[in-house]
Parts: sequence; structure tokens; C-alpha cells
Amino acid sequence: MLTKTFTRALATFAAVLLLGTIAQTAHAGYGECSYDGDGKLVCEVNDPGTPGDSGNIPGDIPFTVGPKTCESDRVEDKIPCTNGSEDWWNTEKQCYVSVSDPQRPRPAGASQSGAWYDCDATIIPADEAPIYGDTYQFWSDEPPPGISWYSPEQAARQLISTFQLRPASPGIAPPAGVADAWTSVGFQMWMWADDPSALSYGPYTETATLGGVTVTARATTSLIEWDMGNGDTVNCGAGTEPPSNATINDVSPNCGYVYTQTGTFTITPTSFWVVDWNGGGESGQIRFALTGDGRTIEVGELQSVNVPVPGS
Repeated sequence: MLTKTFTRALATFAAVLLLGTIAQTAHAGYGECSYDGDGKLVCEVNDPGTPGDSGNIPGDIPFTVGPKTCESDRVEDKIPCTNGSEDWWNTEKQCYVSVSDPQRPRPAGASQSGAWYDCDATIIPADEAPIYGDTYQFWSDEPPPGISWYSPEQAARQLISTFQLRPASPGIAPPAGVADAWTSVGFQMWMWADDPSALSYGPYTETATLGGVTVTARATTSLIEWDMGNGDTVNCGAGTEPPSNATINDVSPNCGYVYTQTGTFTITPTSFWVVDWNGGGESGQIRFALTGDGRTIEVGELQSVNVPVPGS
């Protein structure tokens, strides 16, 4: 009798095509992201999209450098150019200026880039008692020297740049890196996000006031793309870890792949993040991708075995 070990190969291969979409196309609007030496999330985006859609993170926020020396008409000596916060002395207006929070309605015909500012005329000379002055608000189409005024989207990007998001940790079965662990041509590989957390899979939410704008951003993983190391990619959600009693013939219910050739392959997951933000009366979505460490797997081939039948 001839016993063949690949009786389930075709059925398994057909099943995996239903479980994971094998994709060869790029994901428009997602950026490749990495962390710089300061731990800040930096993304390069090929498709800048439209405002509120996708773009560079965090992005430079232009502003006019504050003055280096400051004087007041009310004292002879120079005064500090800042009052211990983000307020900068404005010589023209003779007060410390900061972005108003909350913002009043924009005046009719005013620039979309303008904002309301608080003007505090109280000064604190070195080693002297405060000299109190009036406080009032004024409108300016451009940020006064030293002041960073963010648009809602700029504030959202600045907030996202502080997130310590990371790609999903890859879980695969059979496990890579374990002695004598390997899979075979025609049998399914399981993939899943191993021990997912708010920072590695989402959802992750934060709220902050930056540059005069209060924004909330919520980050979630929309999908994980698995590069199988042979030119194929598989798109999945979080996937499912196989049960402890799973066999080589078992099929993942939602994220699997069948190799059709032998060799050594590195499986690399890329997490595609979507961040929905709102604040300052606006909302939008920022998308980017984070690629994790690869896992190497050996793919062998089971051979057909001739089994003699007694008496034949």
C-alpha cells in the first residue's frame, strides 16, 4: 500500500486563500515610521494625501524665535523674556503674550491662520516684587515672537509624536528559533499578534493641549501585513494563537499561509495604524505603518513513504 502524507495539502492551500488576503499592492496614504534617537515617532509618507488624512509626523511647526533681551517702559533694568511658562515678552505691546485657551470666535474677515492671544502686563523684575499690569486679549493673523500657535491638525500630529506605539510582536506556529521546529510544504503556518497591548495593537487614546489647541487622538491597528519572505504578503487582523493540542493539519480560522516551496524564510509583520483625532472644532485621520522584527522559519518537505502491506 502507498501511504501519502500530503492528503490535506490541497484542501489546506484552498482554505488559506479564504483566511488571509495575499496582497501585492501598496497601501496608499500610509507612511513608513521609525523612532529617532530621542524616542520620537518619525514617519516618511509617500502619499501626503489631504489635510486631516495623512502626512509627516510630527512635522515642523514654524514660529518666530522669541527675543533674547527684553525691556519694559516701567523699569530701568532688563526683565526676563519669559515669565516661567510659554509666555514671551512683547516689546511693542509691553506685555507677556500667550495663546488664549479657549479661543474666541474668529473676527469677520480674519486670517484662517490667526488666533486670539492673552496679553499680561504684569512683570517680575529680578529679585524684586511683581509690578502688576492689565490683562487683555488681542487678535493676530501671525504668531507673535516666541509663540507657537498650532492648527488642530498640527496639534494632533504633535500629540501623536509623543505616543510610544510599536509594531505587533509576531507570533507564528510552528515557532521560529526553537530547535527542530520547522514546517512543511503544503501545511499551514499560523500567524498572530503575540500578547497585544494598547501600545502594540490599540486602541490607545490621549488628550492634550498643545499650542493653544486641545486635541484627542485614538490610535488603532487597522491590519497587520505579514511579509512571508518569498514575495507574498498576507493581510490579517490580530490573528489567533493555535491551541496547545493543535496538529500540523489544523488550519487557522483567520490568519494563515501555506508555503509551496522549501527553504529558509523570514516572516516580517507590518502594523498599519489609524489615528482618529478631533479638537479645535475639527477632526481628521492620520495613518502610518510600523514594521517589526522578522522571524526566520525553515520550510521542509515531507516525503511519500511506501508502506508494505503484509500478505500483498
